[in-house]
Amino acid sequence: SSLAPDQVLASAAIDLPHAFLLVGREVQGGTFTPTVESFGLASGVIQFAVNQRLKETWPAGLPARVAAAADSISAGTLLVAGEAPR
Repeated sequence: SSLAPDQVLASAAIDLPHAFLLVGREVQGGTFTPTVESFGLASGVIQFAVNQRLKETWPAGLPARVAAAADSISAGTLLVAGEAPR
């Protein structure tokens, strides 16, 4: 984040134009129904953006664990400690 470039390790970035594109494709395809949309990592609308200035401060192995967690979130299989499986 440019607000605290030496403090924020990563951010959740929102690609709003991509969200509009996805909804526009539904409208164009005739499948759109008015509803509250919820986009996540799997849709590509939300992205995990690493602060490249601080990436070298991450402990060894953490980038792989973060990537694995992102993959599990996208697949809907991430289990959070203390949460019952769905």
